[in-house]
Amino acid sequence: MPEAVTRTKTGIKRLIGSAWLRLNGWRLAGEVPEPRKFVLILAPHTSNWDVPFMLALAWVYGIPIEWMVKASPFTPPRGVPEPCNYSMTRPGAPGPKGDAGAVLVESWTFDLDCRPDYEERAELLFAEYAKKSEELVAEYSKRTTGPGVKPPTDDAGVPLRAPQAAHEAVVGRKALDHHGQGLLFVDDDAPCYVRVVGPDAERRLGLAQLVAGNLTEANAPMKPHGDPVMKK
Repeated sequence: MPEAVTRTKTGIKRLIGSAWLRLNGWRLAGEVPEPRKFVLILAPHTSNWDVPFMLALAWVYGIPIEWMVKASPFTPPRGVPEPCNYSMTRPGAPGPKGDAGAVLVESWTFDLDCRPDYEERAELLFAEYAKKSEELVAEYSKRTTGPGVKPPTDDAGVPLRAPQAAHEAVVGRKALDHHGQGLLFVDDDAPCYVRVVGPDAERRLGLAQLVAGNLTEANAPMKPHGDPVMKK
């Protein structure tokens, strides 16, 4: 980012933004600050009308912005179904007096990509995940090496789980367990790749094998086709 926010010449967008704000009874006042970059959070969020007002202000002031929106307003492209997200609970370690430990909640998810270019996308992810895993392991080792160095913690003071090096897994045509939290594989009898995310390597592999065992070209969420895509 440059030292100051780079203004953009909005032209017609500036006119549209100004008209929108005037029609809705808003009057602009003040100047835009000039930090190197910033994140602006408005809460609570109560209406999707936030979006047109945000865009109108950005257009009027000529501020380039990047923004995200939740997935629910959009329909995924054919071949990319909604991810399957779920939580699991299991008992934690017993307390010092033998009492029951706290219940641990684990988050799991898996998603598929069965678009025509799934193999190219998968290869890019294999390379990216392997590289990132290596970087995270090296960074964690650097931060935890030396006398008196304590493991890094989250905001609640809970030690962070050490990242793990990427390694091949036995599922599908090609698979990679990465970051110590995810598994990516290309299916062997459906034109798709699958990503599984969960905290335990053994159960990640088990879930991946379960998905692979039930995913076929006949039930894959892909565009309708006449001839089989997979070659026997």
